[in-house]
Amino acid sequence: MSELVDASLKYTWNQYKKYAGISRKIKSKIVKFRFTVLLLTIFGAIMGTLSLQYKVMYAEGSATKVFGILSALFIGLAGYFTKDVINPELEKAWIVARSAAEAFKSEIYLYATNTQPYNSTNARQLLLDKSKELEEKISPIIVDERSDKEKKKDENKIIIMPMSVDNYITERVQDQIDFYSPKAVKNIRKINKWIKCKHILSFCAVLIGVIGGFSLFNITINAGWVAVLGTITTAITAYLYAGRFNYLSITYQSTAQKLEWLGAAWEISNKSDEAREDFIIACENVISIENRAWMVELSKKSKSIIPDSLKPKSS
Repeated sequence: MSELVDASLKYTWNQYKKYAGISRKIKSKIVKFRFTVLLLTIFGAIMGTLSLQYKVMYAEGSATKVFGILSALFIGLAGYFTKDVINPELEKAWIVARSAAEAFKSEIYLYATNTQPYNSTNARQLLLDKSKELEEKISPIIVDERSDKEKKKDENKIIIMPMSVDNYITERVQDQIDFYSPKAVKNIRKINKWIKCKHILSFCAVLIGVIGGFSLFNITINAGWVAVLGTITTAITAYLYAGRFNYLSITYQSTAQKLEWLGAAWEISNKSDEAREDFIIACENVISIENRAWMVELSKKSKSIIPDSLKPKSS
């Protein structure tokens, strides 16, 4: 990438980096809250059962009270953070910011490659008008809470123009493939890791049930531990659902494959001006479709990470 003095392009690029930075900040907050709620739910369930276990083994004591207080504290905090995790406004802001960033980015590459509608003499004005239109729709919804340091970090050099097809393939198509493919693999690995945890927890629940039910090895185990393991398993399931890891891995992989196919189709085409235009528009459409589908899926209401059995009962 290189600097180029073009007021329309520079303005649109800065808008893209702005909303991409806002999106990353909001997403980081949501991911942090979700994982925090998961941990608090797990520790709350464990502390609650430890309180019951100690009460059975040692009657009332300081340890029983401490574990009980910690359980109430962890579950209470989990409930508090859940309000932020499933807050519709927070998720809406994330979705809108990410959508805006991708919209600005798509316009930038159409403009840089002189592709419709930017293959005319008033291309600069068209891009500036489009950017203003997008900004006016988004700015009332999104608040830029980035620090000056974060804003400076998001200021990158803009793209070369006019951009050749080869440069477009390298900087846009291949860059997106290099984003989608590793993300798909990462999400699949994350799913597999948590599924293994669920299998281990299920096995432990069966083992504890057998040992406790038949009083094997003269070990006294509170039946509540089986419920705890079930609660943790439910919390993990809700965590995976909220993250949409399976859906994202499938859509990322599918989009990467479509872009690879388009790249191959371009290579064997006659590479005429018409084929060039069709290729670039098709690539932008594939990326746009993935983004829209992603937004629809993420806008669905997330399940609470806290199981119903641990939620405070209304009076």
